[in-house]
Amino acid sequence: MSLSPTGGARPAQTAATTDMAGLLGLREVAPVAAAQPISVERVDVADYAAWGAAFAELSARAALPNPFMSPAALAAARTVADDEDFVILAARHAEAPGAPLVGLWTLRRLRDVWSCGIEVLQAPCVPKFECLASPVLDTAMSKKAMAALLAHIRASHDLPRLIRATSWPVALGADLPSDVTVHHAERWSRALLVPQDATDAESCLKAAMGGSYKKRVAQERALARTGALRHDSLRRDAALATLDDFVALERRGWKGRAGTALADVPADVTYMHAALRGFARADQLSVDVLRLDDAPVAMGIVVEAGPASIFWKTAFDEAYARHSPGVLLDMAVTRRLFAEGRPMLDSGMMEFTDPATQVWAGRAAMARAVIDLGAGGQGALVRLGHQARHRLRLLQRRSKD
Repeated sequence: MSLSPTGGARPAQTAATTDMAGLLGLREVAPVAAAQPISVERVDVADYAAWGAAFAELSARAALPNPFMSPAALAAARTVADDEDFVILAARHAEAPGAPLVGLWTLRRLRDVWSCGIEVLQAPCVPKFECLASPVLDTAMSKKAMAALLAHIRASHDLPRLIRATSWPVALGADLPSDVTVHHAERWSRALLVPQDATDAESCLKAAMGGSYKKRVAQERALARTGALRHDSLRRDAALATLDDFVALERRGWKGRAGTALADVPADVTYMHAALRGFARADQLSVDVLRLDDAPVAMGIVVEAGPASIFWKTAFDEAYARHSPGVLLDMAVTRRLFAEGRPMLDSGMMEFTDPATQVWAGRAAMARAVIDLGAGGQGALVRLGHQARHRLRLLQRRSKD
């Protein structure tokens, strides 16, 4: 049985510009446009709520769209931090008032034990949840826009010259000016679905999954024999209505046993409600549900920006583990994206996850990074804290294993 999405699939989108694969090192992006001066402005946090259309327009031109830089994401971040903590930078052509954006970056002032008490600019704003730190840059102006954003930070007396990026695409280092130093404390490989993998979903899945493809299809058929199996793709209000089901499903699994489920931290549920409301209003949200006799056996939250999507959160019913419902949902989402004409997906994987467990063949080198704009001794201390955190996480991982 091959599941088809129901319940709100989007029409095909074929007019996408250069995709995220370029900046992630999978293929070359468009050449940089002719030299034009770029200015950077700071956007008031309250005013940023009205920037949805401008953000969407820039995302359509970006090599690496990032929904966690959107007004919807910033609105949710305001539930966990004060407005004065946020720094929103917008870059555009200086000689053309009202010109389209060429760069956008939302950051958060933060100091903690891992920064040795030194204030840094954190990207993304809520690293516990948001899994991509990069600014949104016009493909044709990516190097100039990035340089302008960093130059603004460096020249601002009220901003720290240190950026802590907790999910940084390593390939973006090629867009940084030569006088900017990047320190990586952790690296991992993230699975991607990229358009050039195949012309259709099944060809893509067969190529990526190899010999396991037939096994997963057999599991799908076996599960379908136990009841009515279907894949729903829900948007807007219908998507929002599933959040309680997602929270309950996640809590019944290993995250619930480990005490790391959303339901275990009320503030996390508040943040997720705010984020999903914002993404749904902006039509940046899809909740994909694999149902058996109307009961969810796997659920996935997918957020979008421009032509790209990020598989943000997933949960499955462990009672059906022998049928691999999580993998079956990944396959169903892949089929949906191909059907919609937008087969570009970031798995959102963080460190300590094996990309071979995913059904997507593309790979991106990721890192937790400290970007030093000339912070001197403070930079050395923040790097020290960054490295200490990494070593502690490795020890914790080994003890769990």
